[in-house]
Amino acid sequence: MIQRIQSVYLIFAILLGGLSFYFSLEMLHTMKTLVRIDSNYVFLISPIVSLITFSLFKKRPIQAVLCFFNIILLVLQLLLFIPGFRTIDGFGFEEAIILFYLLGIILLWLARRAIQKDEALVRSVDRIR
Repeated sequence: MIQRIQSVYLIFAILLGGLSFYFSLEMLHTMKTLVRIDSNYVFLISPIVSLITFSLFKKRPIQAVLCFFNIILLVLQLLLFIPGFRTIDGFGFEEAIILFYLLGIILLWLARRAIQKDEALVRSVDRIR
């Protein structure tokens, strides 16, 4: 049962990461791009890290660090993906991948913020005891 909002954010980040991996494979099969098959599996790293972060719900400090690491990872992947970006034909796979990356960064930032709020709440309750 999902009881915390950061769990919802992380689930959506996992789904967006999976969709970006799927779209990168579709883009590879439909268009000839500069992206090799080997580099498309880089898209799979972010959903795996998000899934690990989601599963560590009892260890909030580690969860916050993994969220920050995942944000940095998404930014680096986005910077590696942008040089091969072309705006020839309207909204396609490449634009969807960039949109998913940006939404994933926002969701992970919101999840990290909520994790930090939970940790601050737990520490304040521990001080009262």
